[in-house]
Amino acid sequence: MQDDKISFDTFLKSEHCVPDSARPKEKLFKDSKQRSFDFSFLILAVIAVLSIAACVLYYQKALVPVDNSYTVSADNVSSSAVSQYKNGKVNINTADIETLCTLKYIGESKALEIIAHRITNGEFKDISEIKNVKGIGDATFEKIKGYICV
Repeated sequence: MQDDKISFDTFLKSEHCVPDSARPKEKLFKDSKQRSFDFSFLILAVIAVLSIAACVLYYQKALVPVDNSYTVSADNVSSSAVSQYKNGKVNINTADIETLCTLKYIGESKALEIIAHRITNGEFKDISEIKNVKGIGDATFEKIKGYICV
């Protein structure tokens, strides 16, 4: 068997022994500039996560579908609201923006268009005239005609 022992002088002269001055200096601690950068990055990451969470929560509440399956009677609403409904349907000649927005497929912008059309051209004589309102075509009319009246 071969002897694996070498002399100390041989070891020092070999490439396995490198003096400290030739080794790259390793930092045991990060400098203050690097720590500041790491902290800033952490703060930005936390803000981004919180912003995304806030947006998700907001849109979960904002995108709740409207239930139009209820009926309204004079017993449970104020007298001003009664004129906005007729036989449980939304009266498009008297309904305000909030009432119009209860209709499925009618959002705030279309409700404003209905009211603007009503102010400009007078009351609707037939529910089919709602198709003259910007943004309401045959498809939307077919979906809401069972829920509106004049």
